[in-house]
Amino acid sequence: MSSMMPASESIAERHNDARPTALLFQGVRKHFWKNGQWVEAIRNATFDVQDGEFVAVIGPSGCGKSTLLNMAAGIMDRTGGELEHRGVPVSGSAVTSGVGYVTQKDTLLPWRTAMDNIQLPLEIRGLPKRERMEKAAKQIDLVGLSGFENHFPHELSGGMRKRVGLARTLIYEPQTLLMDEPFGALDAQLTLVMEEELLRILEQRRRTVLYVTHDLDEAITMADRVVVLAARPSTVHLVQDIDIPRPRDVHKVRYTPRFGQLHDILWNVISGDIRKGEEM
Repeated sequence: MSSMMPASESIAERHNDARPTALLFQGVRKHFWKNGQWVEAIRNATFDVQDGEFVAVIGPSGCGKSTLLNMAAGIMDRTGGELEHRGVPVSGSAVTSGVGYVTQKDTLLPWRTAMDNIQLPLEIRGLPKRERMEKAAKQIDLVGLSGFENHFPHELSGGMRKRVGLARTLIYEPQTLLMDEPFGALDAQLTLVMEEELLRILEQRRRTVLYVTHDLDEAITMADRVVVLAARPSTVHLVQDIDIPRPRDVHKVRYTPRFGQLHDILWNVISGDIRKGEEM
């Protein structure tokens, strides 16, 4: 049965016998100083991500989706509220331990091959070269890049570069993945391929995922729950369970009756905020 959590419902009230909480946002607020005045970006964000869960965040442009990820990563501080990763408070003064961040841009080093880009985090950590290369080879196989180990970024397609970036994040085995519209720059067909690949990888190596997207279809296809943010100043309008069985076929699932029902529920919430934004 599908369930919806209104913003007023507490995390404790929602989860009686839940898995451990990986990420907790409780009344999180964020203000920015702009043009000589404070701008309220996020007013009251309350939701959680359970261990091993895939949660997608959607909402109008500029509502603070990426800001939530930056705060969870520990690279931006919150103005108020509580933010924890696995029970440890997160602040903007230190990168959050155990978290991997996949950004919109692939940020690959152009002078390094796919293999060398993937093993870079382990090189920074000082692991011996043999161990780094063995782990990188496993990641290359996992993301389906065998045969392209020695290619440079300019020799790879957009999808392949995304795979390299994902492998580079997975190689140091983060407990939690933060993903900011990782496939947003790809065409529709390639996006479906990459969604399928990501779901395949997560079936093999389950991770906790907080995933920002502007694509409602993608959110329903990928997630266990979808968090809907309101327009700025952002609050949580709705947390919707996605009760579609796994594993999911990223193409066929979009033609199921339940997908259409969930799409209608979420669109009815989002569309109102989009219209408000156009009127401002």
